[in-house]
Amino acid sequence: LDGRPAGTLNAAIDATQLLDESGAPRPGVPPLSGEVALRSIRSDLLDPWLKGLGIASADLLGSSADVLIIGTQAGDDVRIEASLESGGLEGGGDFTIADRVISTAGPLRLEHRAAGALVAPLLPGPLSSTPAGELEAEIASLRVGPDGIEALEAAIEIRSIDVRGDAERSALIERLNAAVRLAADGGRIELNGVGTMDDAPLVVGGRFDLPRTAEGAINPLISPPTGRLDLTVPAASLGLFADAAASSSEAVLALVVGDTIELG
Repeated sequence: LDGRPAGTLNAAIDATQLLDESGAPRPGVPPLSGEVALRSIRSDLLDPWLKGLGIASADLLGSSADVLIIGTQAGDDVRIEASLESGGLEGGGDFTIADRVISTAGPLRLEHRAAGALVAPLLPGPLSSTPAGELEAEIASLRVGPDGIEALEAAIEIRSIDVRGDAERSALIERLNAAVRLAADGGRIELNGVGTMDDAPLVVGGRFDLPRTAEGAINPLISPPTGRLDLTVPAASLGLFADAAASSSEAVLALVVGDTIELG
């Protein structure tokens, strides 16, 4: 692609029970199994899809990625084992495909050892984060139908994210956990975490409900989430958030309690 190698593709497909007891071909599609391996796939091939998220492919995957997919057919169902290795995101899990529905057949685990680069695009200016940090995600269950995600249960944890405001203000997110649930009646995200700001304690908590649209989809642009984010920060460090709030259209409410400020 563009005069440079884009990666290699290797595939091996096996078919069984092609003939019946008399040696005649069996009708219909025979049971299939196989393996597809994508090696050294250039991560920049994902740039058109990641551009809208503000995430660089090199930050997500490094320069390239290896993907291995093993599939086995059992009747009308297909079981898939998938794994991903890259210079950034790694993980894998098992899935089943039945009646046009993809479901996890066990936990799907992902991890990233330079998660600060993924967090940076989510921060309002002038806040930024260094590339260091860790992210671990476990999707306990996932169900995707023809119309999109039908159900999801996931837990996400990020650790050691260094957030910078200016030369004198910084915050360290020691741990931030997010529990995500999507179901027929909508979704919910619950947050809790701890850290330090200017060497003083920082506490994060919150809960957001994600309603479904009239068509049954979850789309924050059509049906905005509702909820509350609570931050307990040192009063002397409010400037770090005040600068960020000044660049955002969101209003920030402050309640002074002793020498801390709770934002919600």
